[in-house]
Amino acid sequence: DSHVGKHIFEEVISSNQGILREKTRVLVTNALYVLPLVDEVILLKNGTIAATGSCQKLSKENEAFKELMDSYHPTHNQNDQHQNVQNSINRQHSKVDEQHTVHQRPRFYRQITSESLLSDTASISSISTLESLEEEINEVKLIETESVETGYISWSVYKKFFRSLTTKWIILCLTAYALYTISNSGANFWLSFWTDRIDREHQDHGYELWIYFAIGILQLFFIAIGWCSIVMGCLYASRTLHERLLSNIVHAPMYFFDTTPLGRIMNRFSRD
Repeated sequence: DSHVGKHIFEEVISSNQGILREKTRVLVTNALYVLPLVDEVILLKNGTIAATGSCQKLSKENEAFKELMDSYHPTHNQNDQHQNVQNSINRQHSKVDEQHTVHQRPRFYRQITSESLLSDTASISSISTLESLEEEINEVKLIETESVETGYISWSVYKKFFRSLTTKWIILCLTAYALYTISNSGANFWLSFWTDRIDREHQDHGYELWIYFAIGILQLFFIAIGWCSIVMGCLYASRTLHERLLSNIVHAPMYFFDTTPLGRIMNRFSRD
């Protein structure tokens, strides 16, 4: 995690007290907080070197590097604030525990004096401070709460899905089902015509049977084309939506990955 990475950098790689401070170190990282502590920064873009220099120099001269550092600062400040509040809470917990230990001694060890009353007041004040600090740390939590929608699927979701379909699959599906409807009506018409002819003429009707059979084959063909167009269109839409999702994740700013658990991101590419 971030604490282990910071400890390794300070004790191993850092130029101040790291055990490798006398060696040449090449560090490939996305931890932007270490950049002000290194000797030289090499910024890569599209597989090539975009800029080189110190962190202070690049922050002034390179616009892309400046935007990258600015995108990291909100998360970095939240981390520092989160750590400071957590340390304050730990100190308050220690004070409250010590005071409760004193008050839990046997009666003959305690004396009802003004000092004990002041101690009770300090204990109550510490508990009140502790509660306010816990409320503060809840406001600066690093991990964002996942928003979950319940109930019916909104029409905007269907709209985005149909927009992901190409026109050819929609036209092919509608055409196939239109031809299926026409062939179905034709089969009913031919069956009615055949029945009336049987009542008037008593002869072999093999010709009419073959025509009715051919119309049935056409119905199966058109319904198969319709189902295949639906399946292929859905596959194409799924691929398109997946590529959009992947593109948004790849181009997301650094603080998105600091505030979003990896499992939540992976779920969007699997079950969800």
